Amino acid sequence: MILGERRSSASEAAFEGRATLDQILKRLATSKADQFAVSDPSDRPAFTDGSPRRLTWAQLNAQADLLARCLTGLGLERDSVVAVQLPNTVESIIALLGVMRAGMIAALMPLAWRQQEVSWALGRTGAKAAITMVRAGPVAHAGVVSRAALDNFGLRFICAFGRGAPDGVLALDEAFKDDSWPELGPETREGNPGDQVAVITFDATANGFVPIPRTHNGLIVAGLAHLVETRIEAGDAIATTLPISSIAGLATGLMTSLLSGARLFLHQSFNAQVFIGSIATVKATHAVLPGIVADSLGNSRLPYPPLRGMTAVRRDPCEVPVSTLAALNRTEIVSYGEIGLVARGSGEAVGSLSAGLVPVSRAAPEGMVLAETRLGPDGSLTLRGPVAPAGEFPGRQKTDAALPIDPDGYVDSGWKARSDGERLLISTGRKGVALIGGLSLPAAPTLAAVGEALALEGTPRFTSDRMFGKRLAITGTAPSDIAQSLRDAGFTPALGLTSEEAEAESAPEREAEVA
Repeated sequence: MILGERRSSASEAAFEGRATLDQILKRLATSKADQFAVSDPSDRPAFTDGSPRRLTWAQLNAQADLLARCLTGLGLERDSVVAVQLPNTVESIIALLGVMRAGMIAALMPLAWRQQEVSWALGRTGAKAAITMVRAGPVAHAGVVSRAALDNFGLRFICAFGRGAPDGVLALDEAFKDDSWPELGPETREGNPGDQVAVITFDATANGFVPIPRTHNGLIVAGLAHLVETRIEAGDAIATTLPISSIAGLATGLMTSLLSGARLFLHQSFNAQVFIGSIATVKATHAVLPGIVADSLGNSRLPYPPLRGMTAVRRDPCEVPVSTLAALNRTEIVSYGEIGLVARGSGEAVGSLSAGLVPVSRAAPEGMVLAETRLGPDGSLTLRGPVAPAGEFPGRQKTDAALPIDPDGYVDSGWKARSDGERLLISTGRKGVALIGGLSLPAAPTLAAVGEALALEGTPRFTSDRMFGKRLAITGTAPSDIAQSLRDAGFTPALGLTSEEAEAESAPEREAEVA
């Protein structure tokens, strides 16, 4: 699928590759066949089924091929959307690459999403199949997707990795033992293969969520921005806590690994001890962490060597980085939601970017452009070009939020900015969007839905929080167990009560802050 006509701009002319990510994987499977490509953390059994897995490039290629054969054997056609909701495990990489090999489009749903968001995403993208995990932590994700599928009759297949898949769900661990799936046919497409939509990520706007289509070329440029700034090489190893459900997670993990041949070690974000121990065990040379976590790690916490570099990923350009790791090469990746990202070296201002053409990196060859910027009529930062959305994904209904894109292809990021001539300086937070941890939520629609689900007389609100960014505050009469009520209504666990806040529920007028 190629979305519309290519708009003429200097930024789009800067990169017109014809390679797909699947072609890159096949080359690595040949040139680095027996070298390790991706592996799980040692504590995998603590949060999902199965022992930790470790695959070579040849094995990863074979697993992606098997999944692609399975999907086509189910009767799914090219350009079918396959929703993917998986933890940061080897299966997430297999799923993404397997969907691509089948010539389909992977819609990458955040793991924190629950029935409300999943049901919407399945319907909005017209997904024909979904791939998930039987269990991730205490949540039965296969059951969540199955319930969401009741509202989406176009979803034909639900597939899940893990033990004990419920009725009606295809157990992929068993399906992978069957080698009778039909072989894949030849790839035949019109137009530049690099301009085909490869994945969909999801972003929040003031009016609701929107699907963000990503081309192969766009993903490659995003990965190059990180690769060139960090100078990661084939013999390096990347340890990351970021899943592939965002442009920042894709760029700093899988894309950097594919473009460099570096090994990729996947971790969860909740166990610092396992993550730090793994760096020493696997001799990781580079760590990728959320910015606020990277800021909190002192020199005594990280084993270097082997660690030489760190990437701090920030989803708010208004954050002020705190760097205490002088011995490490520090890179800042600043993500403007899913609208775009930029790479920053140590010492560079996070909350600013070039007016006009934005280079891939200060270390990149001249002429390599990441995006093109300008101020919108209301002073908002807008972007277009390789790393920005390729256009609006088809299928929007009247009740769906629209991608804020103008006739010239510039997409409104939601952040206000001001110009000092050569640079645009971010001046305010993102309009209408609440960032809770790494999860972006449309503020007004979320508050309205929470109020309706809890039958509140008053209006809930978001309050600022140093660690999480925002918290949901509920004042006045509410159910005795707010967290359980929200879970029963199908809301994400980002809206669940913390234990400290539960103590305040006995007060006549209580304010329950929800992490």
